[in-house]
Amino acid sequence: MLDIVQRPFVRLVMVGLLVLTLQTTLLSDLRPFDVITDLLLGLSATAGVIAGPEKGALVGFFYGILFDLALVTPFGLSALTYSLVGFFVGLVKASITVGQAWWLTMLLVCFGSAIGVVLFAVLGTLVGEPGWIQPELIRVAIVIGAVNGLLAPVMVPVQRWTLRLKRDVT
Repeated sequence: MLDIVQRPFVRLVMVGLLVLTLQTTLLSDLRPFDVITDLLLGLSATAGVIAGPEKGALVGFFYGILFDLALVTPFGLSALTYSLVGFFVGLVKASITVGQAWWLTMLLVCFGSAIGVVLFAVLGTLVGEPGWIQPELIRVAIVIGAVNGLLAPVMVPVQRWTLRLKRDVT
């Protein structure tokens, strides 16, 4: 039984379902600056930072599919957004440096999350959802980026455990 928990996919499912449950229950009531945080987006960006662009995209796609199952938005929109964020954050991290600094991880997760919020709204508008691009979007992106950036030091060990990484790939 414990052998099954050692598989990264099983760990990904466990962490994804736990965070999705927290995000749709507890965190929907805890709204910093009246914004619902998006931890699955932060975990996708964190996976890109510590595991590289390919795994970041795969993790982002999986977390996005999980979140799409709970949302009433077009199915696949979160999966596309999260996978793009995971991929490009991993790509930026790989091109900047080989080492790992705590502040760089926080910065990349912060900016990746903020860009992911804007990208989600832009892609949603492109598929025909009106009214998603508003001036309030910038405030939402800043708050979600800041929350995920501040939580990045907690997200890194969670993602290392989930993906079975001893150290960062990039």
